[in-house]
Amino acid sequence: VLTPLVGESTGHVDMFATFTAANEVIVGEILEGDHENAMVLDENAAQLAALGMKVRRIPMPHHDDGLYRTYTNAMAINQIVIVPVYPEDDRYQDAALRVFADAYPLRTIIPIVASEIIERAGAVHCVGMTVAL
Repeated sequence: VLTPLVGESTGHVDMFATFTAANEVIVGEILEGDHENAMVLDENAAQLAALGMKVRRIPMPHHDDGLYRTYTNAMAINQIVIVPVYPEDDRYQDAALRVFADAYPLRTIIPIVASEIIERAGAVHCVGMTVAL
């Protein structure tokens, strides 16, 4: 239903959004450069808001080098939320972690370095979504 990011190879929603409750979602926001994908994300956020969802926006790390880094490829498990982070581009890391803390006030937010795995077109959610708990 949502428009995928232009140029991102998977086309998966978890590369730019994560649903945090039945009526709540975090959607990426490009704050500088890449105006085409900034518009895609703004339109996706507006579409979800029009459906009555609470939409939180989260800054997206750069992808100037062709790697689509994302904080939304996170995973909520029991009382924790594992959020991918990227030390090579940490401009928005603190802001991103605050968005997750706001969305999950009763859970512990755990950042995990995903710099190597993102090179394989995914991060925490992509790697862990099929693991039996």
